[in-house]
Amino acid sequence: MGWPFYAMNLWQASADGGLVAWLYGATSATAKLAGGAVTLEQITDYPFDDRASIIVTEGEGEFPLYLRIPGWCRSVEVSVNGETRQLSADGEDMVRIERPWGQGDRVEARFDMPMTQTRWPRSGAITVDRGPLSYSVRIDEEWRRCGGTDDWPESEVIPASDWNYGLVLDAGGRVQASVLKTAGELADNPWTLENSPVELAVKARKIAEWKLEPGGSVQELRKSPIRSDADAEEIPMIPLGCARLRMSCLPVVDDTPEANVWGEFRDC
Repeated sequence: MGWPFYAMNLWQASADGGLVAWLYGATSATAKLAGGAVTLEQITDYPFDDRASIIVTEGEGEFPLYLRIPGWCRSVEVSVNGETRQLSADGEDMVRIERPWGQGDRVEARFDMPMTQTRWPRSGAITVDRGPLSYSVRIDEEWRRCGGTDDWPESEVIPASDWNYGLVLDAGGRVQASVLKTAGELADNPWTLENSPVELAVKARKIAEWKLEPGGSVQELRKSPIRSDADAEEIPMIPLGCARLRMSCLPVVDDTPEANVWGEFRDC
């Protein structure tokens, strides 16, 4: 039910008689304001892209328009009919624009979408984030029939490419990642392995001892850092929601004497 509730809350009314772009998504909304009915169209590929456009398609009136600044955003660039201003997001959660609005008026917003990371305290593993999305190792799939009937078959999906990686950090303890592919024209369902609109390239090393258990589940995480003598490589990562086989909490690896050996312990 996440997406229906998200769509229901894209737009909200403000206490001062205006409209709030509370969440971002391609939509059209009509609101009855003091000056009459106004229809706004929002054009965006958010959360894959960092831009959103809001266009007045019908009606006119003077009212405040609010744009919510996401919590992960450090700065936002906003333009009204081509007039641009850069705003810091420090301590701010809204951009307020009050003016007379008319058909064809256009607001453009571009949110700084930084690469960040979430460190998990129990294991020291890291999840790679970009803007509002967390990322998972891109894993090729092999589908196998495991039961059912020809009319109602049951299948299992297993990894057909390497997944057992640890992250290589820079001297500052940060994940080394860059954007490999950004959103083009979105598919009808972008939340699939095949249609993933964004892909990251992340520096990692393989952990050869990290394997699947006999039942097909992944061995539990060991406490980072983990020793790996494998060569560093760039691996692709996709938004977590696009992956069916998900590997998003990755251990940190290095080859220092302090690094833990995978097979010598189990508990984090």
